[in-house]
Amino acid sequence: MIMSKASTVVVSSPTASCLRLTGVVLDFTSRRPLSADFYIQTPGGRRQVGRSLDETGTFTLNLDCGVRMLIIERTGYRTQTLGLNTKVKSNQTDAVSVIIPLLAVDRQGSDQPYLQTEQTHFVQPTAQEVIKGRQPNAFAVTDALTGRAVPAQVCFISTESGKKQCLTSDNSGIVTTSFTQRDIVALEVIASGYQSYQGNFIVDVLDGQLRKHHIRLLRSLTILSVQAASAAYQYVLRSESGGKEIKLTGVPGYPETFVAYELLPQRYQLLVINGQGTVQERRLITVLSGLNTVSVSGLEKVTGSTVTSPAPGWNPADSLPALYFQQSSYELLQQSETVLKEVAALLRSNPNYTLHLTGHTDNEGDERLNLVLSEFRANVVAAYLRRQGVADKQLVRSWRGSQLPVAPNDREENRAKNRRVSLSLVRNTP
Repeated sequence: MIMSKASTVVVSSPTASCLRLTGVVLDFTSRRPLSADFYIQTPGGRRQVGRSLDETGTFTLNLDCGVRMLIIERTGYRTQTLGLNTKVKSNQTDAVSVIIPLLAVDRQGSDQPYLQTEQTHFVQPTAQEVIKGRQPNAFAVTDALTGRAVPAQVCFISTESGKKQCLTSDNSGIVTTSFTQRDIVALEVIASGYQSYQGNFIVDVLDGQLRKHHIRLLRSLTILSVQAASAAYQYVLRSESGGKEIKLTGVPGYPETFVAYELLPQRYQLLVINGQGTVQERRLITVLSGLNTVSVSGLEKVTGSTVTSPAPGWNPADSLPALYFQQSSYELLQQSETVLKEVAALLRSNPNYTLHLTGHTDNEGDERLNLVLSEFRANVVAAYLRRQGVADKQLVRSWRGSQLPVAPNDREENRAKNRRVSLSLVRNTP
């Protein structure tokens, strides 16, 4: 039975309650509160166990010991799942607070992928109306929450001919293909550990211009909920394999609980940082797929500074030459490969350094496509360095589209300076 109470929804369970789960449901992009339905799978089928409120997105669930998986749904959004491991439930006496992010579905549009559930009426051209031409496309497959590239198999099925073509993405998650007639193409994307993506793609314009697309894959949520000793501190995760630090977010309405949901299941170092930016405490934790909980009480105290001097004999500049690209291209130039071979040698001999590389574009064209192009440029550089023997954990990628120009975009000479990947070396703290 579901009972509404003030700003939450409480669910009574027919058996003993093992876990009291509270929190909010938010739109992943806008962070707007959402009303969503919660379900569990039982031998008799799916059963609804709660709903978050429209105005605040808040919910409270009392879950029995047999629940292994939560299913979260809202019309217009992709279904999320959250695994509930036994260790969390058996060790938890207080409520666990979380943020549940929901991702809006991709709507039908011309020359862009969208979920098959969003297909509406579309008239295919007749034989007499077939327009000849070519539409080259690049599809970037990424993790929907972290934005990381995902190696995947992408299959294209033509509605017009029935022909099926399957391609495997490179390490940067990119697949390229061209279409030569107007069509509705079905997409099937499969990647280990992720929900399969079933989508459609309307090929409508055959003008020879490269089009860049994102296919975002969902996996079961991986959430860390930290019961904090004080809301005055910052709580940060640092992956053992490198990459950017992840700052935990406060749960609205729960001032001493901080969460992260843009996570991969792996080992992290949890850092507690005071108002002066000093690391006060730390702990090594293993984050599993599903719900994870940690209390900061009893963490190991950090003594002394965590910053050490650069390796003797090598004092690199913290900024390296930028790598430049042709208009609308992410192909490496020969001079860029020469620079990257030298950078790779430095990184291989100095594993305690990380290279931060950021893709950029000029301001020509659609900014959404510019952002994708800047990502492709960063991915291509990272892939080249990996082929040169650089460890993936030494590479931190980001992309900014046309948002950070180094020169005015007023003439071609200046725009060429903005079509770049910037490189910066950073020494890792132990």
